[in-house]
Amino acid sequence: MLALIPFAFVKMPWGAVWANAKGDAFRGIVTHFLCWMTIRSLLGYGMVDGRDGMIAGSWLLGGLLLACFVIAVWHAAQDLRSLDRLGLWTGYTAAFAATVSMVIFYGILPNHLFGERLTNWFVHGGLNSVTTGLTFGFALMWLWCIRERITKRRERLLLHISLVILLAAVCFTRCRGALLALLAAHAALTWIRGYRRAALPWAALLGAIVLFQVTGPHVDKLVRWQVASRVAGHNLEPSHSATPIQEMLTRWDGGRTEIYARAMRGFIEPHEWLIGVGQWGPAEHFTRSLSYMHMHHHSIFIATLVHGGIIGLGLALCVLFIGLRRAHALAREGEDTWFVLLVFGCTGLIFDGQTLTNLLSIPQMEPLLVTFPLIVAASAWWLRKSSEGLRTQ
Repeated sequence: MLALIPFAFVKMPWGAVWANAKGDAFRGIVTHFLCWMTIRSLLGYGMVDGRDGMIAGSWLLGGLLLACFVIAVWHAAQDLRSLDRLGLWTGYTAAFAATVSMVIFYGILPNHLFGERLTNWFVHGGLNSVTTGLTFGFALMWLWCIRERITKRRERLLLHISLVILLAAVCFTRCRGALLALLAAHAALTWIRGYRRAALPWAALLGAIVLFQVTGPHVDKLVRWQVASRVAGHNLEPSHSATPIQEMLTRWDGGRTEIYARAMRGFIEPHEWLIGVGQWGPAEHFTRSLSYMHMHHHSIFIATLVHGGIIGLGLALCVLFIGLRRAHALAREGEDTWFVLLVFGCTGLIFDGQTLTNLLSIPQMEPLLVTFPLIVAASAWWLRKSSEGLRTQ
């Protein structure tokens, strides 16, 4: 995937891209945001030898790839029906990945138990459950958004099967961020479509949550039977609770409170609140030095404040605000996919994510959850506005 981005960049019809984007305030603010975050980091610590130089080079490469990705998505947004097909196959692929992951982790591998927090087996042999829940949830909402436009019988059947699988998969990740993002996205869907058209997605979500809770005691008995039947060499502790929803709501916050407090204490000089400490270097590392596992700030908003200060966070919020306004305007015209997905992404990354300025981040989900729907909405809105302006001339 990453190798295709430079190729797409080279093959891009630049004349059409710049003609469509000329004079767009959104594009200008995005450019200022990316430049500010990069220049602040370079002026703060620059490029040095050794490991820090490699980290800085990785950030610069990730920023360049993100810029290529943004331009490619801007151009792709000229055909929203093709993106519906992309969403359909994304949902199918996510459902396939979820099915294989559940079969492997819950039925084949001897050192795993049924009902443990689900991860994506296709990514590093088991992607983090939070990232898994958020990406599966994103694919789930994309399918709900395009469901009414899918008319072929076989495709609708596969779509409904995928919806059921992804609902189960998100529940088994037991990711609170994914559940919160799903609730916000369903609320956005209801706001745009009304209660009647949003009734089925709500019924499916609430039904899945209730079923997951009701079957908790039975799953707990199955897990304990699995533990008792395993050979002595596998000392496994059951991780599935008889009341999984209560466990999700009362579970420890993963140290996020301490992480955010440490990030705020990392501003040593008063001016750092305004301009941040940069995206790499000793000052940035100091803001996340609780332990060797503290690799990022687990919130795109906290991370942006730390890296770019109030200026960087303000620019990011302006970009998101304009993107949400444009997505909402599209939704009122019948294109509600991008508003719902953007609400999902912004909500899901309140308590997770590393950065909005790097395609090579540690979680590697921010470009999918936020950048992709943000740029599609902004570009599609601008294209429609430009077309209307030409018609009125």
